[in-house]
Amino acid sequence: NFLHQLTVPQFPWTALTIVLLIGVAAAAVGTRILQQRVKRTATAGDDCEPSAHNAEQRG
Repeated sequence: NFLHQLTVPQFPWTALTIVLLIGVAAAAVGTRILQQRVKRTATAGDDCEPSAHNAEQRG
């Protein structure tokens, strides 16, 4: 009998959808920030290595 469904409160799908969208957006922004940080660190590290390498070759 399906009549008991009329008295059961409905699940708040709108709230769940909003929370999930905010979570996915925050994860995307966080991932992008981490990518930029790693790229900046790798670029800064590449600039220092050739000079140290050249100094070793000269000496």
